[in-house]
Amino acid sequence: MKTFGSIALMLGLLTSAVVSAQQSFEGIITYEIDLNYTDSNSVLLDINDSIMRYSNYESMYFDYYGDIERHYYARNGDVLITHPYSGKIGQDFILFKKDSNKTYRKHHGMDSIYVRDFLYDSDIYLVSDYDSDITVLDQKCRNIQIEKIEENNAYDYFANIYYSGYPFLSKTTANAQPYGNQKAFEIAQSPYLRMEVKFFDVHFIKFAQEIEEKELEEALFKIPEGIPFAIR
Repeated sequence: MKTFGSIALMLGLLTSAVVSAQQSFEGIITYEIDLNYTDSNSVLLDINDSIMRYSNYESMYFDYYGDIERHYYARNGDVLITHPYSGKIGQDFILFKKDSNKTYRKHHGMDSIYVRDFLYDSDIYLVSDYDSDITVLDQKCRNIQIEKIEENNAYDYFANIYYSGYPFLSKTTANAQPYGNQKAFEIAQSPYLRMEVKFFDVHFIKFAQEIEEKELEEALFKIPEGIPFAIR
């Protein structure tokens, strides 16, 4: 029994060492965006005193996001999100900085960087984890459902998130922010490979096209200098 106990102890220590040595993913994930909006009314936006007209909300959101989204994951937990094919009102970047616990967002044509604290308001969401038949990039996925509940028991936000556990992301990083929900990220401990979101009349799907593991330059995650902050 002593021999068996010693072996069990050694195996336990070895397992702990392997888990603790597991490094958080560093690299790039490219997503394709499929967007639908059921409201067909035209939209007018005032952007820096310049009036922009869209035939409907779907065209406005396409201008905002484009059809490609890229997530850059630093080993230290910083995350950069870009929309390289967005239009005039689109985002230059969203930068999540682990050390400051803040989000930095810059839009095309805007002369400020919008800054806000991370918001992990998990208490107002229902989060459930299920098996699924979804496969993305040859990865068998599980399904996390996130539902925001209002006082009248109706919801104005619902998301299906599909993850496989690969690539691994550390719990101690800012990588939870792209999920918008801390509890969901703690379940997955990996980037989502597919996300389906419905809120109001908007329905969009993001699905991973490519996962590229590579070392990224620190300069990629630096906040641009010379641009004033706008605190939100």
